[in-house]
Amino acid sequence: MLPAFLKWLHEKYVIDRRCIKLKDNTGFYTRFYIQKCVYMAQRLGLGTDYKYVQYQHGPHSPDLKDACHAYDPEAPIDERLPPDFEQIGDVVLRAHSKGYTWLEVATTILEGARKRSDAGGRCTRDLIEGDAADQTFQYPDRYIRAVYDDLLKTPLGEGLPTAESALSAIQTP
Repeated sequence: MLPAFLKWLHEKYVIDRRCIKLKDNTGFYTRFYIQKCVYMAQRLGLGTDYKYVQYQHGPHSPDLKDACHAYDPEAPIDERLPPDFEQIGDVVLRAHSKGYTWLEVATTILEGARKRSDAGGRCTRDLIEGDAADQTFQYPDRYIRAVYDDLLKTPLGEGLPTAESALSAIQTP
């Protein structure tokens, strides 16, 4: 399904699929957007099963990276995206339109919540935001909170804890 999804990303001007293998900034950002868009689409139900690990710029799938390096942008694509893909695609495009940093923080939040839930540990908004702050230390806490609030307004945020602790609700000067 990856070739069909990459073709769709190309047609929607999210990536230029001819740049996937480039070893410069264009190639890096192309692969970054692929990683984040596939992550979100998979979370929304796209039938892929890439495993992700937290990485410097948010969740990263080594298997997806390998698949991208093996991808031939000139090869004919016989597969199709599922019939219900339009809803998934709309969410992915809206998320992509928020920009690079938003995608990095949003997918870091989502992956942190998944890891906490899978481990059976405490999963509160405060803990997830704290994990995201540790991973994306270059962004201020208020930005992480804003991205979290944005996620809660989308299907991507379904299942995220919404309650803040009493301490975090107190405004700091």
